[in-house]
Amino acid sequence: MAKMNDAGVYQDANGFWFYRIKLTSDALGNKIDIKKKTDENGQPFKTKTACIRARSKRLVELQEVGMEKKETWPATLEDIWNIFLEKDSKKKAKATIVKYTSVWNNHIKDGYGKSKLKNLDVSDLEVILVNGIDNGLAYAYVESFLKLFYLLFGIAYREQMIDPVKYTRMFIDRGTRLRMPPKRIEDEEEGNRVFYKFELKAIFETVNGTNLQTAFMFGYYCGLRVAEVFGLRWSDIDWNAGTIVIRSQMNFEDGCHCLGPVKTLAGNRKVELPTVLMEHLVKQYRHYKQNEDSPAYRNTECVLDKRRIKQGVELIGGDFINRKENGELLTPNSVKFYAKKIKAETIVTDFKFHSLRKTHLTELAAMGTPAHVLMKHAGHKKITTTMKYYLGDDDISMKKLVANVNKLGTEEPDIETTDMAGNSKLIKESDYIQMLKAKSMVPCVKEKPIPYIVKDLRCVV
Repeated sequence: MAKMNDAGVYQDANGFWFYRIKLTSDALGNKIDIKKKTDENGQPFKTKTACIRARSKRLVELQEVGMEKKETWPATLEDIWNIFLEKDSKKKAKATIVKYTSVWNNHIKDGYGKSKLKNLDVSDLEVILVNGIDNGLAYAYVESFLKLFYLLFGIAYREQMIDPVKYTRMFIDRGTRLRMPPKRIEDEEEGNRVFYKFELKAIFETVNGTNLQTAFMFGYYCGLRVAEVFGLRWSDIDWNAGTIVIRSQMNFEDGCHCLGPVKTLAGNRKVELPTVLMEHLVKQYRHYKQNEDSPAYRNTECVLDKRRIKQGVELIGGDFINRKENGELLTPNSVKFYAKKIKAETIVTDFKFHSLRKTHLTELAAMGTPAHVLMKHAGHKKITTTMKYYLGDDDISMKKLVANVNKLGTEEPDIETTDMAGNSKLIKESDYIQMLKAKSMVPCVKEKPIPYIVKDLRCVV
């Protein structure tokens, strides 16, 4: 006869038997701990066999009501990605979804999609980041890996599919949370940068007189993002105030060009138009008004307006500022041709349109523009983003530092003062300091002491 399974069965000191059942009921970790010393009739278990049978019967009952033992935190990274696509993707911009999908499909899905969250730690995710950089991916692109990890694990925390203690250690605690690997020298040199003046001259000599001149002027003179530039319309300009409202951006989504909201809420802003750009826009506007009703003017394209105020409205031949001479619509893709031309024909071999914006903001910061003013002008959501233009080590800031250092010296300056008659005069700094010391040595005239009464005694201070 086969031996019965006596796991969880124990004998008490009094000689009777009892059993114990310890289960985990669900993925939240709610435990079931049952200890039983009596049978259904309230009688103690006198034999081990009776106790084993009672325990087995109770296990069957628990399994029938769905309380069988379950694995704690069984969710995989792919489970969370699917939740993101189902619930959270609608809240994100189309370009963000495309970027995250690319990162997931090309760098995470195959190697880590089936991995359970409970088995992944900071060190595992750091390996993914380091491998991305070592394989030649741009540092800024690998940063999108980090953002995706924070997004997915945040969803897991919200959906109660990860141990809260583990999540806190991996993504909240400063000492242990996931971070990007330190930048290398080559990482610092990649991406957008500030252009020198002679480089700006070469860039504008290439685009002046072309269909893209207006777009490049908006990029440098107003510091606009490329999508914001091509979302501009003539109705956004206040000709009397010399300003333009930034409230839309153009992107290619779902097979057509769409007009969507700006990147952040702070991106809705009013930007001053410098004189050189205003004069250029006046000429462009006159050309637009003279030709918009001409049969040869090709402004019949369809742009889908996906902003909340006009969700799904089709704009046929909208009053977009950036158009060709014949009326054809220009889009962010139009920049690619001249970007290649600039790289091939000028000394600016690393041209990026966004560098025009970076140059604009860096120059304004170097000129002493208050940080909160520049933040509003740039449409930044966080002041820390703006402060990078003040704390950077770009050439403009370094030139200003060198100029200030060269002003240091030991020569005694002159101080402007005013005499008793109200006439101003210049005196040496040392004489000015002696004058201040002399004034401080003039004795003060104290007021005449006044008597006061303490109880019944009259005292004079």
